[in-house]
Amino acid sequence: MNMRDKIRTLADVFVDEIINVIAAEMTTALESRVIPPRAKRTMGAAQRTTRAVRGRAKGAKRDPKALAALTETLEAAIRANPGVGIERIGVATGIATKELALPVKKLLADGRIKTKGQRRATKYFPAGSKSAPSKKRKAPKKPRSASKKKAPKKTSKKTPKKK
Repeated sequence: MNMRDKIRTLADVFVDEIINVIAAEMTTALESRVIPPRAKRTMGAAQRTTRAVRGRAKGAKRDPKALAALTETLEAAIRANPGVGIERIGVATGIATKELALPVKKLLADGRIKTKGQRRATKYFPAGSKSAPSKKRKAPKKPRSASKKKAPKKTSKKTPKKK
């Protein structure tokens, strides 16, 4: 084996080791994230998981303990990832967004979370965090002054024309 072949072999081994280290680090980094960026939701994956976990008929009330646990799970997900939408929370937790509607309402009513945005653009924040949106107060309207009131219209009396 000449020198060129030895160098090429060493370089190939070195490159393979670097690729393995990078792949291991990426896997660890991705597994440590709670909510993957722009995760594509498979057809009904969260719904299948929810139905299996739900174990109740459509329209039946949820067990209060299970609802409380779901509410705590939701709050923990919002605290871990402030400013995300309900779809991404649902994907990360494996729970359908339909199932998260009541826990979200409960957390909002208790003042444990805050929202910013409307409808599908709604983002959720923990109530005590710095990133939580604060409500902007509108300046009170100033009353009109008496001088700015409109004066009543003057009506002109028509006089009949003389022939």
